[in-house]
Amino acid sequence: MNETKKFPNAISLPGGEIEDERLLPFFSPVERAGFFGLSNGKTYQYGALVYLGAAITAEDVLAKYEEHHSLPLNRSECISKLDKYIADLQSFKIGNVISIQYSEGGKISLSKVMDTPPAEKINLP
Repeated sequence: MNETKKFPNAISLPGGEIEDERLLPFFSPVERAGFFGLSNGKTYQYGALVYLGAAITAEDVLAKYEEHHSLPLNRSECISKLDKYIADLQSFKIGNVISIQYSEGGKISLSKVMDTPPAEKINLP
């Protein structure tokens, strides 16, 4: 099973404000676009990869998911989808802003939108 120390958090563009909301793929992406907010269930277009500090696995993510939501698929299917998602995240760097697309068969595809979130402009005197 794959593990990761980086995971996407919700980010609003063009401002670049990163929220404290972890992002997952939809388990059943029927006419869906974007990421699924782990705790609040909202849809987000973009995620910024953040450093977690400790390694997590698909089992860890699913346990957190079950604290807030019921499983839409059987447990092994959910673990399989999350494990592939975690493996796909490894091709990106911390700070990258990513988006997600779904194919007809429900397969996910992650793509980099930008290298880093936009910086807040500071007006100096």
